[in-house]
Amino acid sequence: MQIAAGLPYWVDNTQYFEFAEASIIIGNTTSHFVISNCYFEGATGVKLDNVVNGKIEYCESYQGLRASGIRAYNVRDCIFSNNVLANYKDYGVYLVNGNNNTIMSNTIYFDLQDSIQSRTKAGIYLEEELLVNCRSNVIRNCRKGIELVQCSGGVHNHWVSENEVESCSDYGFSLQGCSNLPLVQNSINNCSRGVEIYECIALNFSSNSVSYNTVCGIWVKSGSNGCLLYDNDINNNGWSGITFELTENCIAMNNVINDNLGWGIIINSSNSTTLTDNTFSGNTSGDVGYDVPLIP
Repeated sequence: MQIAAGLPYWVDNTQYFEFAEASIIIGNTTSHFVISNCYFEGATGVKLDNVVNGKIEYCESYQGLRASGIRAYNVRDCIFSNNVLANYKDYGVYLVNGNNNTIMSNTIYFDLQDSIQSRTKAGIYLEEELLVNCRSNVIRNCRKGIELVQCSGGVHNHWVSENEVESCSDYGFSLQGCSNLPLVQNSINNCSRGVEIYECIALNFSSNSVSYNTVCGIWVKSGSNGCLLYDNDINNNGWSGITFELTENCIAMNNVINDNLGWGIIINSSNSTTLTDNTFSGNTSGDVGYDVPLIP
């Protein structure tokens, strides 16, 4: 690399991305820090491990290649906001084993001309996160939009809310083993499958829009218990608007379920399912179906 005398210079490390762990690594500190207005290319942008009270904001990456935009392990009270993370083939934001972290107002997408399987695995992936606060993010064209595994919410805006998920090739939202988590005022549209709720306890899925997902709208399944689907707009999805399969004590209440290319609601091998004050119209196979064959 040649550097002109007296001028600032930058170093292009993208050729080393296969070997680089991350562009910025911070670990084992309780000191407050801010990473702001940075541009990343190649390796994982930021990796955090065992930190408290940090902030990553207004950073950008448009060529993530194989890595993740932000990876964080064992972090608490951190904020990840207003970042633009594009074309990562791993994850946009990846958090594991954290507490009271905020993921807010980020834009995450994949727009390279690659196969579906080469897309970002998930725009936002959270695992074993307590007091989740994930709101106002825009995610499009990933394999999964938001994936939550064994996460929980709470009061005072510890919710998954006001996110816009579009055109994901697998699920818009995928939730496994989560509990007591409000999911409110999200938009999940034009994905293959809209929402998967799997082995979850007492989720509150309310005031969301789930529409034009080609395989199904909302699929609550396999051991989910006490989940409430309330006041959602569910329309123009394939197979069904809502499916309950192998669930216990779930409630669908006050939803508008229109023009789905199958049943409005399907109930398969589920116990104590309550349907109250839902509005149906234009669902191709009918309003409510029981023991309907599984989708392909």
